[in-house]
Amino acid sequence: MKNQIDNLLEKTGMSATAVSPSEADLFTIDSSSQSLDEKRKEEFHSIIASISYIAKRIKPECLVVTSMLASRVHCATEQDWCKLERLLAYINHTRDLPLCLEMNDSYPVKISASIDSSHATHGDYRGHTGVYITLGKGCVQAISVKQTINTKSSAETELVAVSDGATPVINVQNIILSQGLQCEPACIDQDNQSTLAMLSKGQATGPTSRHINIRYFWLTDKIASGEVQVRYIESGEMTADALTKPLQGHLFYKHRKTLLNMIAMTTSIEGCVE
Repeated sequence: MKNQIDNLLEKTGMSATAVSPSEADLFTIDSSSQSLDEKRKEEFHSIIASISYIAKRIKPECLVVTSMLASRVHCATEQDWCKLERLLAYINHTRDLPLCLEMNDSYPVKISASIDSSHATHGDYRGHTGVYITLGKGCVQAISVKQTINTKSSAETELVAVSDGATPVINVQNIILSQGLQCEPACIDQDNQSTLAMLSKGQATGPTSRHINIRYFWLTDKIASGEVQVRYIESGEMTADALTKPLQGHLFYKHRKTLLNMIAMTTSIEGCVE
């Protein structure tokens, strides 16, 4: 998508560079920041739409910032504009950094997913969901989205994330099966032990979690039928963590390497790697 990126950067006149898509304060809203006028709000909206198109296809590491800024298009402020400029500077810095996809060598086809969340991240205290899906190496689908309901604990936030995030995983599985190919049970990584316990039992584990709606336990049926496997993984190894919060430094580079399958690159992209 070289032409799309070149056109975006030419349109915005961006020449600066940045090593990550945002600062650590991405979700912090400054209520005193001046609102953009209508013309600049329209420009803000247009640029975000262009970035969203690119991020969903080849720059998944930009999705968490894009998702956050997309929620601000109707109330954008000078602070939001600064965050947009930081994102554009990162895209400029990594304009030649590709997404590399590889299939697993084994057959049947194996689908792996990493689903994570951040609790009460947004100004209205809703959580944020991140989903990373691969058929081997490199991201075939990534999702970074604000949750639609408020939750009372990090375990519940994770449960909402894995329930909502499992749907696109199963959709990928169904697409593969519809091609006449065999497919192993989809494997979903999760880093919250309480969430895994609730999923395995199909019910709340104590009085503090009884308020959780039973509709989120539909995934338990998929686990019982053998269509899906859910396994525990340490938080530091959760690739989807990069789709839920503005990571910096080593963790950002680590998860970006997995998202883009940078190991597959035969030559180093100067200036784009840690």
